[in-house]
Amino acid sequence: IGLLVLKGIEKVEENKFAVVGVALAGCVLAYVMNVDYSYTGVLLIVILYVLRNDHKNRCIVGGILFAYEVTSIFAFMMMYRYTGKKGETKLPKMVFYGFYPVHWLLLYLVRIMVF
Repeated sequence: IGLLVLKGIEKVEENKFAVVGVALAGCVLAYVMNVDYSYTGVLLIVILYVLRNDHKNRCIVGGILFAYEVTSIFAFMMMYRYTGKKGETKLPKMVFYGFYPVHWLLLYLVRIMVF
């Protein structure tokens, strides 16, 4: 559904109302079909596409709209720090190497405390 929405947006990109209409139609279709990601997945795809040339606002808007999903805030923070060049980042390399195992450990600890 997301890919179809992107193709539709490409065809009507000059008309902002049509872009909103295509995005809305995709969101409604995803909701009605009861897909895993529902309308929020389509909305995220549209946001990332429409703001593809505006790195800062893409991360801010995405982070705000999906703040209910706690992990998305961290994902958008990481996206913001990405410079677009392989091997170049504003964060130390070890932060990226350590993130994956540390986040699994934290999830495990939360599971132990909750259950």
